[in-house]
Amino acid sequence: MMRRAIGCVWVSPAAVVVWLFYLLPFWALGYLRFVRRFQGEPVVLFEARFRDAWYSRFWNRLWEGWGGHCVPLAVVSKHIDNDHHLAHELGHHRQHLALGPFFVVVYLVLLAFYGYGAHPLEIDAEAYANRVTGLVTSATVRR
Repeated sequence: MMRRAIGCVWVSPAAVVVWLFYLLPFWALGYLRFVRRFQGEPVVLFEARFRDAWYSRFWNRLWEGWGGHCVPLAVVSKHIDNDHHLAHELGHHRQHLALGPFFVVVYLVLLAFYGYGAHPLEIDAEAYANRVTGLVTSATVRR
């Protein structure tokens, strides 16, 4: 519990920026729908709502092949009923708490070196999702 509280304080500078300039404006404009808070975790779930509107084509193209993402203290997802996907994003939430405001920099540097398929943070998040849901997927196998 104390570790989680320290992680929230550590990630709070990034969380303030993301919430003020992304989550809250997109929620107010109707692009995101608040779904729920994850039980036992300091993180909330938003559903991406980019269908049936003038901006749909842009957002759907941007999100093509992408199920969602984790930002400090929140998960934005197109697949709110997919437990494995949500567990994967919660794995990234735990990484956010550990890396704090450096998460994005670390993620992008590793992405440049490893690509997405062999990305250490993606492999770790998928391993976390597999532990939580009891599933085994091909993403756990390093390519």
